[in-house]
Amino acid sequence: MITDRLRGLRLTAHTTHPRPITEGVPFLGFLTYPNRRRIKSRKARHFHRRYRSLIAQAATGEIPWQRVVASVDGWCAHCRIGNTWRLNQHILENPDGMMESKKF
Repeated sequence: MITDRLRGLRLTAHTTHPRPITEGVPFLGFLTYPNRRRIKSRKARHFHRRYRSLIAQAATGEIPWQRVVASVDGWCAHCRIGNTWRLNQHILENPDGMMESKKF
């Protein structure tokens, strides 16, 4: 009966897989642990690639530098929620660095 009602609402009942909290709970691009929040490495790599692209576009004059600054400000505001100070420092100081080879 409940599944019929859910089908009518276009919702599905997914099975949950309980995990220990020490493995982290994914939420809004972060892995939340009991004592800290870490950004998902996939999100950090994505921003690093985007940051390099924005810098290259601004250097050729395709976009204004204010757009680069706005993007960095948005990233830093998002990352302030987690324990990401060293990650931000690495990305912003080394836009051409090999972020993909680092484990964050």
